Amino acid sequence: MAFDWIFTLLKAQIGNHPKEFTKTVKTKECPSCAMEVDAKAKVCPICQFEFPKRSPWITWMAIFLVIIWLLSYIL
Repeated sequence: MAFDWIFTLLKAQIGNHPKEFTKTVKTKECPSCAMEVDAKAKVCPICQFEFPKRSPWITWMAIFLVIIWLLSYIL
């Protein structure tokens, strides 16, 4: 990006301040523009990439299948 040097400068300035100014915020990387965005963001504010939604039932099904596989392996 054309303004990467601004972000680098801001990060350097924040690093010189006390801890109360450098609160950690959970972030994730946008796969489209590679910028760090808020972890709760549904759309990247830079490139408007829409992060895919993960259904909770897929996660629970994966956990269930791993447990079944472990039980079959042990028994």
